[in-house]
Amino acid sequence: MRAPTFRADNDDAALDLDASPGAVLVTGRALVSALRRTWPLWCAAALIGALLGMGAFRILPRPFSATATLLMVSPNPDDSSAMTTDVTLLQTRAVGARVVEDLGLRESPEQFLSSVTATPVSSQILKVEVGAATSDEAVSRTTSLVDNFLAFRTEQLQSISGGLVDGYTKRVTALQSEIAELTRQYRRLSAQPAPDQVLVSDIVSRRAALGAEVTELQRSIEDAHLRADAAISATHVLDEAGTKPSSSRREAVVVPVAGAIVGGGLAIGTILFTTLTSDRLRRRRDIAAALGVPVLVSVGRVGAWWRRRSAGALAPRSRGTSGTVARHAHPTRGRGGRSWRLEALVHGLGHALPPRLHAVLRRADSPSPGAAHGQGTRPRGAGSAAGGLTAGAKGATGRRPPRPCTIGVVGIDRPRAAAALVAALGNRLATEGVPVLLVDLTSSGALTGPAPTNLAGTSTGGPGSPGLYRPAGNPALIEGPQRGGSSTRGEAQEVDGLHDLWEQAEVVLVLLEVDPGVDLGIVATWVTQVVPLVSAGSANRDLLETVTALVTRSGVLVPFALLEGADRTDRTLGRQDEAADEQLPAKVASSR
Repeated sequence: MRAPTFRADNDDAALDLDASPGAVLVTGRALVSALRRTWPLWCAAALIGALLGMGAFRILPRPFSATATLLMVSPNPDDSSAMTTDVTLLQTRAVGARVVEDLGLRESPEQFLSSVTATPVSSQILKVEVGAATSDEAVSRTTSLVDNFLAFRTEQLQSISGGLVDGYTKRVTALQSEIAELTRQYRRLSAQPAPDQVLVSDIVSRRAALGAEVTELQRSIEDAHLRADAAISATHVLDEAGTKPSSSRREAVVVPVAGAIVGGGLAIGTILFTTLTSDRLRRRRDIAAALGVPVLVSVGRVGAWWRRRSAGALAPRSRGTSGTVARHAHPTRGRGGRSWRLEALVHGLGHALPPRLHAVLRRADSPSPGAAHGQGTRPRGAGSAAGGLTAGAKGATGRRPPRPCTIGVVGIDRPRAAAALVAALGNRLATEGVPVLLVDLTSSGALTGPAPTNLAGTSTGGPGSPGLYRPAGNPALIEGPQRGGSSTRGEAQEVDGLHDLWEQAEVVLVLLEVDPGVDLGIVATWVTQVVPLVSAGSANRDLLETVTALVTRSGVLVPFALLEGADRTDRTLGRQDEAADEQLPAKVASSR
């Protein structure tokens, strides 16, 4: 059960104990839908990443490297750690310092060694690679490194063998001294008339053992010299330092691909994170539940291109609509999908019209007899060039209705889309000879521009055109002609020269905007019903609930809502419940 909501500015707020909980989990289908919906974004990010990778490959300098191959012979062939010892000697600071001093490099031994890579190929083959800014520098660094490394290794081997020889020599000297002492004892005993034969035998045996040990040590000394000399002389360079073969072709492919993967991955990660953490509503069912009214029509995104050409795009091809709102008199060609979306919204908004005007709107889509033969027909009810509002004062039905039909359209977070919808419906009705007045009450002037507009003194652009009005000052604070809820002809209040336009109009379409911080009590002085136009993914539940509450609190009916930018994968109905669907015709009929 959803927790109750308290509003600080509403002391009479009641606890909604029967409200259904909102969705708190994001399904895998929602994530896939988000990726499908935003595929141009992450594809563009991948393309930008590929272009950046290609540019980096072309502009940034690529380091060169040189390699040399060495045959390493160990003094002890059975030593399995000999190659590890050689690699360690190669990467010592002593070797790096010698190379830095030899080449006069302006860097520390550690910095030089960071560009060195030693790779044991086998137990006796060592491959050395050194990177540098140029190929010549890489070769010189590799050559110097190999020479200084071999010299340093020779010193270490000679030091090791010299230490062994010194130890063996000292031991031989000590043994020879002991042998000399035993020899003196033997001679002294032999000179006696009756020597102790057992002692003499022990001395002889001891001296023979020491002599054998001396012989073994002397052999070890010779062996140490031979092993060290053999290791030093046998170790040599197999392949002299040379530049490593260039792999520019492979890098030219790998770098852009890596950039595309990084760019696309970042974009996809951002999209998924936003989907998981966003509270914006996209599904028809969620939007209908938040508004408390059904979503009557839902279409895909209506782009800016069709918002600028809405009036001309939706006019019948055989009738050549022209008007103040239509910047292009002739129907646009191509992009039929976007035109169909706006046309569907127009028909959805037409359900708020009285039945007689709704029939006129449906008749506007049926082909005229002349259109079948490629002939244009004059708009029904169109008068002279003085303007469609005056010429068609009686409307398409031939009689003046007792009061104009007033409909407000609220574009939640997208006033331009709502302006396109109002302009398209106004042009469609005006083409059929219905006197239409368009009123722009948005602060930005989404329909007329920021400047005030009064058609009482301006041209309507030709017959069959809707009137256009925008009051001076702050439109959100200007009360309309039907103050006190009255809109009967003859009782409309005078508002900045709007009285005559209001009296002549049969349909008044008002473009509104809702600010949660501004009282909407004046909405009832302009319209009797308001239709919200919601853009999927642009508003959260709190905003939609606030819009409905503010409008209904002002005494204005909200019969249904329209949705643009709906996902193709949305399988939900835009209905709050079955009761709401049953009440929809009654609500619309009562507002007419």
